Amino acid sequence: VLGDALLGAVGTVTWVDEAGHVWVFGHPFMQRGPVALPLATAEIVTMFPSRQMSFKMGSIGTVVGTVHRDQRAGLVGELGPEPPLLPVDVVVTDARGERTYAFQVADDPQLAPALVFWAAYNALLAEADDASLQTIRYRVATQWEAPGSLGRDGLAFAGAAAGPGGAGQLAPQIMAPLQILLQNPHQRVALRHVRIELAATAGLETARIVAVTGPTRLPPGGGPVPLAVEIEPRQGERSRLELVLDVPPGLDGERYRIAAASAAEIFALEAQRAAGLFEPASLDATVRLLAGERSLQTLTVALFAPGSGVVIEGQELDALPGSVARTVRRGAE
Repeated sequence: VLGDALLGAVGTVTWVDEAGHVWVFGHPFMQRGPVALPLATAEIVTMFPSRQMSFKMGSIGTVVGTVHRDQRAGLVGELGPEPPLLPVDVVVTDARGERTYAFQVADDPQLAPALVFWAAYNALLAEADDASLQTIRYRVATQWEAPGSLGRDGLAFAGAAAGPGGAGQLAPQIMAPLQILLQNPHQRVALRHVRIELAATAGLETARIVAVTGPTRLPPGGGPVPLAVEIEPRQGERSRLELVLDVPPGLDGERYRIAAASAAEIFALEAQRAAGLFEPASLDATVRLLAGERSLQTLTVALFAPGSGVVIEGQELDALPGSVARTVRRGAE
């Protein structure tokens, strides 16, 4: 990581030849094979002697080349051209105002997601904390070199966390979409830019759902159904949210369930109910799945009716005639 913060791995220089080829470490870093990582000078700050395993600490200097291979015997690089880096901009807003940080992280499909979060986490904690009663909201906007909608529109997603350790809780929320796309099995993509907006406010802006009310039967022909969700905030009075659910025709009017929860919880429930929906068969289907709402700060109301649909290539087909459903299931198997 370069820019407004520095992060790197320090190792021993084994050999530099006259042509500028460099052998370092004498052991693997991650044993990744072909890589394109920045090669930099370093200054050793101190030594930590130990009878078990001594080690040294250092700080990064100037980038002077590229590491090309990460093998068991060590790393091999070359002085000269630097590898491309991934720009990451982080905007933090809190009681002290707005601050902007600029980073460049290794453009590596395995390292980049963790380094992107590392940059965001440290930007947030530069003048803040992760132990107080606070609420953190985030929005991540990404640009990609990729076919289809991902390359054209990019991917943006948002969410929230609250309470002590809330900043750390953002790790899987920010990292997972990047990991899924960078390591997707469908088409090769490259992440080109990341912008993260973080807003921290004092206090826990949390609430719990205490009741959901609605009709005991659904209209047989479908149509609007009035519902009410009662929400009790951590501090303050209980409130009642009136809403209308548009029910499709053809459902069993007497047997159904209504679930009210955060979008994140409904997302997890869907993963259990129809796991095939989370096995997209294309890059565009993966992007649509990741672009779906799954934030803890979004209230979602869902209707679950009896019967079982069929999931084909990440798409759920419901209300099929029995003979058709059986044929499709046998074909999918």
